[in-house]
Amino acid sequence: MSYKTILTYLPDKPTADRLLNAAMSVARDNDAHLIGLHVIPRVPEMYADAAAELPQAIIQQQEEMLQREANALKEHFEETCRKGGVKSEWRCNRIEHADMASEISSQALCADLIIAAQNEEDIFGLGSDLPSRIVTEAGRPVLIVPRSGDFPKIGKNVVIAWNGSKEATRASLDALPFLQKADGVKVLAIDPKCNEGYDNIALGDEMALCLARHNVQAEAAVTTSGPIAVSDAILNRLADENYDLLVMGCYGHSRLRETLFGGVTRDLLEHMTAPVLLSH
Repeated sequence: MSYKTILTYLPDKPTADRLLNAAMSVARDNDAHLIGLHVIPRVPEMYADAAAELPQAIIQQQEEMLQREANALKEHFEETCRKGGVKSEWRCNRIEHADMASEISSQALCADLIIAAQNEEDIFGLGSDLPSRIVTEAGRPVLIVPRSGDFPKIGKNVVIAWNGSKEATRASLDALPFLQKADGVKVLAIDPKCNEGYDNIALGDEMALCLARHNVQAEAAVTTSGPIAVSDAILNRLADENYDLLVMGCYGHSRLRETLFGGVTRDLLEHMTAPVLLSH
């Protein structure tokens, strides 16, 4: 099993450099077709309530600047893919609304994997909610790359955050192309609790056996968070055992997207130190 169509959202040159470093490696490992997506928003939408006061000449100047930046980003993407020997496709969409996440999600519906950057608040607020929106709206696994650090290789040492939920199961199977190539995979249950009559420790063992049938060398483990938050316990594990990929499902106590990213998932997305593959 492999990812054959990978889409990465490239908002700007600095972010593109970091994402392409990871995306190129994943694309080569899977012999995948890599799509680079850039979205140009309407200038009035960027300035929200202040847009009515902008002279048309300023709007035109801003739009021309955004187009020049998009053209430069296209050249950078295509040249990087050419040098790296990766099959590629460039997409640049100009949207007439401020909902950038919906545009990215619609473009990614037919991708096997989406690669995006850890959330960074932009000056206009258009990208402040992108990772969580893409995960929940696209319905595809999303690999989120931290805003700092270099990740030329991802998925050699993998930990699965296991809680026995259907979301964790979905994430584990969505991550198979990484897991099958990994040197080691740990199915880790932290503070396991009874879930619908089943013990999560046993379910972790069962998932490890399921993965083994897919030629994944996986082991199940259990630990307690003790006095610290579960998210901190996971982050400590990432650092102490040198994991380069965390796999987890997006889950919460509510079905509403606004609260889905509460608790552990939200904390990890804010403080992540290694790439995280999320699935919903």
